[in-house]
Amino acid sequence: MPKISLKHVADQAGVDPSTVSRILNQSFRSHRYSKETILKVQRAAESLGYSASRTARSLRTGKSAVLGLILPRLHNPFFSELAEALEQGAREKGYRLWISSTGADPAGQSQQLQDMMQYPVEGLLLVPRTGLGLKSWGDAGLPLVTLDRSLGRVNCPHVGLDDEAAARQIGAELVRQGYPSVQIFGPTEVDDVQYQQRWSALKASLPRGMSLTEHQDLQGPYREACASRVDDVLRREGPAQAWVGLNNVCSMGILEGLSRHGFRPGKEAGLIGIDDFFAASLLHPGVTVLAQPVAEMAEQALSLLMGLMRNPAQSGSGEVQLLAAQLRERGSLPPFSQLST
Repeated sequence: MPKISLKHVADQAGVDPSTVSRILNQSFRSHRYSKETILKVQRAAESLGYSASRTARSLRTGKSAVLGLILPRLHNPFFSELAEALEQGAREKGYRLWISSTGADPAGQSQQLQDMMQYPVEGLLLVPRTGLGLKSWGDAGLPLVTLDRSLGRVNCPHVGLDDEAAARQIGAELVRQGYPSVQIFGPTEVDDVQYQQRWSALKASLPRGMSLTEHQDLQGPYREACASRVDDVLRREGPAQAWVGLNNVCSMGILEGLSRHGFRPGKEAGLIGIDDFFAASLLHPGVTVLAQPVAEMAEQALSLLMGLMRNPAQSGSGEVQLLAAQLRERGSLPPFSQLST
């Protein structure tokens, strides 16, 4: 039986061989094909048993058509949503996305950077945990864009949330709804610029007369640690106050801690947090959040990375794009006067 070639697929689909090559290799960034043409080519290739050799293409062009994405954790709702948006965007631009998780381990990030350099990927999207490994990446002249968390001292393009504005918006909501006291839960790490900005901006936005309790000294997994700390607080005082999670994991921990005592956000307690999560919209009332614009973040990051890949000299530009959070009011932060006490 003769070997099925690209020309066989083209003849069956009724298109040029170059069209088949671009579609099957997803390398049609500068060409536009209708969904009907793409589907016709894919069906012809499948019926003939033809598959494109990406290895051969890589050897021929010197490019892998693969981008890298390194995240701290995949089970975090925000990171999984971001990964999906980036994967879809990369595919539309003719690239595949290699997704890897460090488990929030700095050494793991360094190792995965080395792995992706050896593959190699053509560019990297990174939610950094540390600066480890980035010097070697920069020395190799490979394009890099950071997302969500900024390392501050690393001079590369960055796309993330305007953390200070989001924290100030939470402060404004607490004041608008008349809460006299607030319990704030969030990570604190010396080199984490993101959470330093959230903590400082939120505290600065609250009036002096408001009672403020900070919970930064949390040990172990944050969700369980937040739930346990809520238990401790509720043994000393009532739930009728504001509870703030500086990320979705902390908000979920607060929810868990309140529910253990039979308290409901929006009824006996007020709750608001940064970052959305799936269960937030399923509860009654739902959880009010400042959501990150995931689709916009993915689009901007890919656009910056494509620019660096076209012009590597821009790698040291340090361009920063901060995006506005989206307030999603769902009823968990009613006026303080409406809480059951």
